[in-house]
Amino acid sequence: MKYQLDIVGLSSMKRQGFGLLNLNGWKLFYSGVDITTRAQAGVSVLVEPNFADRIIDWKPVSRRVVILRLKLQQAKELTLVHVHMPNLVRERDTFLEEVQCALS
Repeated sequence: MKYQLDIVGLSSMKRQGFGLLNLNGWKLFYSGVDITTRAQAGVSVLVEPNFADRIIDWKPVSRRVVILRLKLQQAKELTLVHVHMPNLVRERDTFLEEVQCALS
C-alpha cells in the first residue's frame, strides 16, 4: 500500500545538533543532542516538496521537541509540535516544562 503523506514526524533519529537536510526535494528538519554528546533520542519532521515552500519558521527546542510553522490558505497558519516523550519518569518533568515553554 502506498501512503500519500505530506508531513511525517519521526522520533529516535539519533542525531547530533540541529539543522535542515534536503532529501530529493523533501525537507528534513531535525533536532538532536548537543554535538559533544553521543547521538541518542532526537526528533525530526519530514516535509513533502509541495509543502516545503510553506514553512514559515521552525524551532529546534530540544532533542525531544521540534516546532514548525506553516502557511496555509486564506492567511491561516498551522503550528506543528512534534515530541518524543521520555520513558524515564525522572525526565518527564523537564520534558513537560520544555513543551510548555515552547507553546507559550
